[in-house]
Amino acid sequence: MNRFCFVGFIGADPEVKKTKDKQVFANFPLYVRRNFKNDEGEYESDVFRISVSGKRAEFVRDYFKKGMCVFVEGQIRNSSTEDDDGEVHYYTNYYADSVGFAGNSKSSLEDYDDDEDEDEHSTKRSTGRRKK
Repeated sequence: MNRFCFVGFIGADPEVKKTKDKQVFANFPLYVRRNFKNDEGEYESDVFRISVSGKRAEFVRDYFKKGMCVFVEGQIRNSSTEDDDGEVHYYTNYYADSVGFAGNSKSSLEDYDDDEDEDEHSTKRSTGRRKK
């Protein structure tokens, strides 16, 4: 079974796009805290680029904002692209088919760095780290 289920904080307001045939797509970074502390005694978070389409994208557009605690469930897909130099870049794509609110948004993301390098639908394997 190919499923993921995350609870985390939205790192930026969702980016919403419409295609020529009026299909709606939304993308947003989701910060999911790890269950253990690093060597400095701080928690780290993994950043996942979430993609949503259709009615769920409209819901995300209307109700999701940076800093909100949400849950996301869906499918993981891998893809690759080749650049002009012939180098292959691999991506892990997170396509949500279920989204919703997960609790209060008391904890802010203001103290997180967003050091990910990504295209509009994918997450390169990177980690957001808490600022000191």
